[in-house]
Amino acid sequence: MERFKVASFDFATDDIYDVIGKQFPDNFELITLDADTLEDRVKKAREADFIIAATGSIPTEAILEAKNLKMIQQQGVGFDKTDVDLATKLGIEVCITPEGTSIGVAEHVVLLILAVYKKIVMISNEMYEGKFPMWDYRTECFQIYGKTIGFYGFGRIAREAAKRLKGFEPKIIFYDAYVSMSKEEQYELGVTQVSSIDELLKTSDIVSVHIPSNNETRKSINKDFFRKMKKTAIFINTARGDLLDEEDFFSAIEDDVIAGAGIDVFPKEPLPADNRYIKLKNVTLTPHVSAGTADALKIKIDHVCANINRFINGEETLHSLNKDKIKNNTWMKEGAI
Repeated sequence: MERFKVASFDFATDDIYDVIGKQFPDNFELITLDADTLEDRVKKAREADFIIAATGSIPTEAILEAKNLKMIQQQGVGFDKTDVDLATKLGIEVCITPEGTSIGVAEHVVLLILAVYKKIVMISNEMYEGKFPMWDYRTECFQIYGKTIGFYGFGRIAREAAKRLKGFEPKIIFYDAYVSMSKEEQYELGVTQVSSIDELLKTSDIVSVHIPSNNETRKSINKDFFRKMKKTAIFINTARGDLLDEEDFFSAIEDDVIAGAGIDVFPKEPLPADNRYIKLKNVTLTPHVSAGTADALKIKIDHVCANINRFINGEETLHSLNKDKIKNNTWMKEGAI
C-alpha cells in the first residue's frame, strides 16, 4: 500500500494530534510541526504530499518548497492564510472543509449572545472572588426574547445559528448581497431578508457577522458600521478577525457607541497578554474556539481524509477553490500571480 505524508500546519497540542492521528487511515503518515515558525513549515513542506491546516498559516515560501505537494486541504472554511493564487499557478488544488464547522460555530454565536446579555463572565468572576452579586446587574442584563437579531451574511453557519436562536423567540433578519431567499424559504426558517446593511444595522439589537474575509471586506466593520447600530445593540464576531478595524471597535465600546460585544476572532492571533481588549467593558472574549470541540475535530478529519483519498483515487474532490482554474488554466488569463 502506498503511503502518503500529510503535514499539519497547525502548531497544536499532543492531544489534538492524537485525535487527528487516530482518524487517519493506515496509508497516511502524520507530520507535525516542531516549532510555530516559517522555517519549520518550510522544512515540513519539503516532505509533504498533502498539507492540512485549520487556522495555521500555509505561507508562500512553504508552498514553493513543497516539491511533492499534491493538494492543500483546509480543515475549515477559512483560507485567508493560504496563498491560493500561487497554489493555482503551480497546479496544486486547495479545498475547504465546511463539514463539522457550522454547528459548533452556531452554538458559539448563541453562547456569546447570552454571555454578553447576561454578563456571565463578570458575574462568575465576582462569585469566585467571594461576592454574591444577586442584585448588582439586573438592570444591565437582558433576554433574547423579543429582540431583533441581524445576521450580516447568511451562509451555512448563520442559518444554523438562526435555527438554534429561533426557540428564544426573537425576530431574525439578515442581509447578504449574494443570497436571495424566497418568501417561502424565509417563512420556513423564520427569518426575514432586508434590502441593505444599513437597514439591518439600524434595526437590530444583536448584530452577528458571517461574511468572508477578502480585499473588499477587510476592516469593513469600522466606525461607520458601528455608528449605524443602535446604542443599545451588541456585536458578535465569529467570522474573521481582519473584518474588524480594531481602533474603531475599541472607540465604539469605550465611547458607548454600542453596548457590548462577543468576539472569538482577532486580526492578529494570539493576542498579547496586555492586549487592549481585556480592558473593555461588557465584552466577552474567546480565543478562536467557536468550532473547537472534539466532536467537530473528528468530523472534520474524517472529511479531510475522505477528500484526500478522492484526490488520490482520481475522483472528484469536494469544496475545491481552484480546480476549475487549474483545469482551464484561467489563472494565466486573469494574471493571478
